[in-house]
Amino acid sequence: MGGLTEHVQTLEALCHRYLNQPNDELERAALVRGLAGFRMVGVTDDQPTIVRGLAAQCHAYAGLLSDDLASAKSPDASVRRLCGLLADLREALD
Repeated sequence: MGGLTEHVQTLEALCHRYLNQPNDELERAALVRGLAGFRMVGVTDDQPTIVRGLAAQCHAYAGLLSDDLASAKSPDASVRRLCGLLADLREALD
């Protein structure tokens, strides 16, 4: 589970950095890359059900957020929601 934990922590940090500087194109680009990387992380069947469920929610939400970031929409509320899901997943992984 180390890989998933690291990706969750990284993406959570990127979300917070983006929220602190939402008009910074470099932070936006870093978040887009982080979302793409996170969506490629696999979750195995031997992980607890809560981890698999939260990871599935985070993966789905990351996909929606990627679309929002690619458009002109302001995704701040979506980024905050993903931060909450990631925090829940991080706690489940501990």
